[in-house]
Amino acid sequence: MPWNHRLVRYRDGSGYGVHEVYYNKDGQPCAMTQEPIRIDARKDPVMGEDDTDESLLEDITVTVERIVRAVKSTPVLDEPETWAEFDN
Repeated sequence: MPWNHRLVRYRDGSGYGVHEVYYNKDGQPCAMTQEPIRIDARKDPVMGEDDTDESLLEDITVTVERIVRAVKSTPVLDEPETWAEFDN
């Protein structure tokens, strides 16, 4: 199932968050991660694979740049009240 990072506007009016959003075969959003992406080297999904500061910084920089590109290239997604069906 395809996915990307999207800036999501919460329907309860509490603001925005960046989430991984998943799409069905028709290209409609059908799910998103419960928690927004947190830029924290100690937690997934932004996490380095090496313990050295230089390598960790590089891993995190690449991931953050990928997230920023995805958010800039897609419109803000209003959080739906219900989601489309998953394709099983």
